[in-house]
Amino acid sequence: NFKNRTKNRYFYHKILLLWRRISIYLFLFYTFQKLSGFIYLRNSFRFCVTTNGTIIPSEDVLGLCNKYDVLIRISNYSLAVQRLDEKQKQLISRLEEMQVPYVLGDREWKWVDYGFKSVDRKWEESELIEVFDKCKTLCREIRGSKYYYCVMARSVSENLKFDIGKEDYLDFKDLDESDKKIILEFQLGYSDKGYLDMCNHCNGAEAVKYPIPAAEQMDGIPGIKE
Repeated sequence: NFKNRTKNRYFYHKILLLWRRISIYLFLFYTFQKLSGFIYLRNSFRFCVTTNGTIIPSEDVLGLCNKYDVLIRISNYSLAVQRLDEKQKQLISRLEEMQVPYVLGDREWKWVDYGFKSVDRKWEESELIEVFDKCKTLCREIRGSKYYYCVMARSVSENLKFDIGKEDYLDFKDLDESDKKIILEFQLGYSDKGYLDMCNHCNGAEAVKYPIPAAEQMDGIPGIKE
């Protein structure tokens, strides 16, 4: 239950001013109804969903987006994947029909390469702190009661079997409302260590120097097949 995973629900609606859920598959989840409604009722920040436009949400989901003023951000990689043009037009048509606010990004053809398997900083502490300080990612993650500063650091370490950074989080179960300063400091990037373990394998802010073509989904992937 999203509302009861911590001792104090204060944290869920006060820590983040804007929570951008970067997953088109959120459109498919029943949880979306509870989550969007809870965030709206706490009226402290706006719920956003970022999508590449390959999935057209159901009428029920779009109705919730309208009711709770959910903002849809559409990443636009149509320069690299031309088939996205038609899908995005279909999505925009449905959003306008259902009066759901949206923002269509500028047409792009590239992603950036964060390195990961090709980067090893040999655990030089000063270098890791510098990487972290320059990056200042805004992509947080809440998993259960654990609040991760960088969603990629957690997910990449897990998915690519780096097996590091398991303690790079703040656990709401150990905090209460009197610990607001601790949460604010964590949100701003302050910690005793000064970096995340995955900074050892990440290009961080320097990733913009390593552009790569936006990935094209293979035929047969639901939502993109012509």
